[in-house]
Amino acid sequence: MIRGKYWEPGAKARLDPWGNNMKMVCGKALPIGRRVMVVSAGPDGVFDTGDDIRSDF
Repeated sequence: MIRGKYWEPGAKARLDPWGNNMKMVCGKALPIGRRVMVVSAGPDGVFDTGDDIRSDF
């Protein structure tokens, strides 16, 4: 379960609303000033396409 903005310790992989795993991106792969981004592949279930949904923290 998610509490606020945080995942509970020991929680299993998070699924997006379409039942697909989400991925977490951090480090040099992000634009300057961004620390972490969680990405859903969106309705088509394929990463790096136009319907991906990104949340950055």
